[in-house]
Amino acid sequence: GSVPKGYSAREIMDAFQFDEEEETGSVARVRISRPKELPAFIKTLDSNLQELCLHHAGLDVKNIDPLITALLEKPNLHKLSLAFNNLADAGSTALRPLLTRKHSCLTFLNLARNHITPSGCESLAEALTFCPTLTHLDLTENLCGNQGIIAIATAGRHKDCNWRELILSKNRMGRKAIAAVAGLVRDSKSLETLALYLNGIDHQGAIMLSDSLMCNTSVTHLDVGANPLGSHGVFSLALALERNTTLRTLDIRGCELAYNINVAPPGLPETIPTTRTYQKKKESRVGIEKLCSTLSAKKSAITTLLLSFNQLDDRHIQNLCNAVVKNPHLLHLALVNCQISPRGMGYITRMVQESKLEGLELGLNAIERKAAKNLSHAIKANRSLTYIDLTQCRLGGGVC
Repeated sequence: GSVPKGYSAREIMDAFQFDEEEETGSVARVRISRPKELPAFIKTLDSNLQELCLHHAGLDVKNIDPLITALLEKPNLHKLSLAFNNLADAGSTALRPLLTRKHSCLTFLNLARNHITPSGCESLAEALTFCPTLTHLDLTENLCGNQGIIAIATAGRHKDCNWRELILSKNRMGRKAIAAVAGLVRDSKSLETLALYLNGIDHQGAIMLSDSLMCNTSVTHLDVGANPLGSHGVFSLALALERNTTLRTLDIRGCELAYNINVAPPGLPETIPTTRTYQKKKESRVGIEKLCSTLSAKKSAITTLLLSFNQLDDRHIQNLCNAVVKNPHLLHLALVNCQISPRGMGYITRMVQESKLEGLELGLNAIERKAAKNLSHAIKANRSLTYIDLTQCRLGGGVC
């Protein structure tokens, strides 16, 4: 947990037993080993409490009600983080009084990894429509399912909801849930950050998101990393970039750019397909080539592009480097663990010399001695680059 300023580690230690403690000034970060005393401790906090973080605190249905009762006495509470507990559905329902109270100033709610099922999501979604101040919602790694995600997305479209950041990573969405999220993106005028990391989204899900992004004018950060988008999924997102002028960060790390996703036969239960077969070379270039042509034509406003953990061959790298050189907007590029060959590293070296990049991530790529020396010279010649990541690159020498 994290305790607001004004309380020393010793004061907190007097009330609890802790497995670990870390103190910086007057702020203590602790792991609570006796959560049954938590409500009593919360009541001792100042009524002007603004932020409360209780990760790994052992919260469950037995002790959440007293905690919420205590927090109702803190009118200035604007940030509440209860991640990595076991609130489950009853716990999410118990949050309703806190979300629906008049004159609430709660803006941040983190319920990541709390074993919340579709039933709990529906109850939570209804309460969220009564909390117009909320701007950040994190439901990472719960058990939301299609029904739960649809309920949350529907709540986000309510006239009184003004969410700016929605994190739904690791929830294993079906296509109905993705369609609901796409509808939220299409209609929202406030949403700026959407995180859908590791949700099994395939190329058809990417088409839905692409269509919604073409109509959206608020989203600036989209994370669809670790989803099996495949080459055709990236192609769809590249099409959206040609019409969307607000998106600044696109995260498509580990999206299997060189794979084709097999769709399950009709009649099977709806699941996101995971069986994949390696595409032919021509097919595997569709997505990356469209992305590169969009960047080269300066049709995109993207400033940060994360392509790490995708297998990119020499032609991929060559086209990408040429596109980056031509694009004046792109400032940060991530190519961690892309299995870049010595020839590909030569293209990157030229890109470093000629582009306006400010940040470049090349970690986990083997760089031979000659390529390392050439890269070193390019870095010294570059006047815009302020950050480069060469973590575990097994450098052949030449780079300080």
